Amino acid sequence: MDRLFNLFIVCFIMLGLTTSPVWSDTTSSGATTNTLSNSTGSNTTITGGYSQEETTTYQDGSSSNTTSTTNATTNNNSNIRDENCERIKLSKVLNDLGMKVAAVSILCQDPRVFEAMIHSGTPCPYQGKIGSEAQAQWNKYDKLRPDYDLYVEKLKVIENKEKELTKTSEKDKSLNYQLTEQTAIANEIRKENKKLDAYADKLEKKVEKLEKKVNKSK
Repeated sequence: MDRLFNLFIVCFIMLGLTTSPVWSDTTSSGATTNTLSNSTGSNTTITGGYSQEETTTYQDGSSSNTTSTTNATTNNNSNIRDENCERIKLSKVLNDLGMKVAAVSILCQDPRVFEAMIHSGTPCPYQGKIGSEAQAQWNKYDKLRPDYDLYVEKLKVIENKEKELTKTSEKDKSLNYQLTEQTAIANEIRKENKKLDAYADKLEKKVEKLEKKVNKSK
């Protein structure tokens, strides 16, 4: 009976704890204070950082500016330098193996080397052909040249210059022709003048003879 009574009292107390009012408050520092109270038991206060308040206060007229600047530089020539290094290494290996034509052919893949070889009178190899035979093939299949774009631009410059020279030459030819023609005419006139002078001399002599006859007849 006593045990049953005691159990009843405990249940009543527990029921009172679960039905008592609960208040919670958040302080200015961001901590939460919970207050538990009941009419028959002691009060329990639980404190802890259950919430946080964040307040930013600016003075009048103040401003907050954030500036982020990112500078990125990309070097697009890295691949070109790498290719040149590879060509040089491959060319050296081939040359060490005695493959001199192949070594030169590797270097000739660079447009600058190709053009330099042309200017030096030693054109790059073309499918086993070297010298003048290789040059003839490069002229025939010029689109295969590694410097084709630059080659076309230079051809245009040469073509324009040739046209100018042709016009100048035609003018010179025309002037030379006119000079030659006028000189020939002048020479013909001189010849005719000489003939006329000789004929005039003859006439003068005849006139003198006639004058003498007239004078004798008087």
